[in-house]
Amino acid sequence: MAGEWIKLRTNLFTDPRVARVALKTRQTKSAVIGAFCFVWSIADEHGESGELPGLDAELLDAEVGIDGFADEAIAVDWLLENSDGRLHVPRFEEHNSKTAKRRASENRRKRDKRKPENESPPADETTDAGPTDQEPTKPRATTTSEQWVRVASRLQRAGVNATSAAIRSARANGWSAKLANEVVDHFEANRGAWLPVQLYERFQLKATAAAEGWPERSIESKREAALYASSERERKRREEHRAKCLEVTNVAAAISIRPDSLKRKAVS
Repeated sequence: MAGEWIKLRTNLFTDPRVARVALKTRQTKSAVIGAFCFVWSIADEHGESGELPGLDAELLDAEVGIDGFADEAIAVDWLLENSDGRLHVPRFEEHNSKTAKRRASENRRKRDKRKPENESPPADETTDAGPTDQEPTKPRATTTSEQWVRVASRLQRAGVNATSAAIRSARANGWSAKLANEVVDHFEANRGAWLPVQLYERFQLKATAAAEGWPERSIESKREAALYASSERERKRREEHRAKCLEVTNVAAAISIRPDSLKRKAVS
């Protein structure tokens, strides 16, 4: 064990990575920060060098009570997933090893000794948790985890609820994130042909071309497709009508601001 306390930054509530995880998982920032505290505590008490022994993405989501938390934590680089599915906290030894904690305590004592009594400590120098914010950000290519996060977001918009389970099944069946996005593309291009549950079931199959493996269209899905096509026609009709009305309004406005002589010519 590394100790009975962990370093925790006081500005986590304003960290954009916390905001991203909260947005993607539809949770409050308080819930997300609590989940990260659980992760860091487990790594500190039961792991070595940041490992989370016995926890994979599915179990971690269940432990913190937030579906998709592990995937989103991976997307912001506050968790890493090995090829065998095991999780660990990156750069954990840098921030929460015994040596790092002892160094942090000594630095805090020295700082408190040097500062005047009426001086408050800087907000960013009190405590720390997770990867440091002092590291320069470098442009990088989209990681595989980020690509899967995009897939999860698209599945949610398509109406699939169990996005984490769908993605785990797809990855276990040899899917790439590129194929998963192509499958969602095919689903969206044929809007109304299949229900969200059929999209979920498509993610349970072995890796095949995006247009393959779909069930035959049900009566219900055909009705939905017809309703969607009808609503699209109505929407386009209304847009065209609004455009014509706006054009007439603009012409009328242009005539109304002309000099009287030009108005009389226009009338005649």
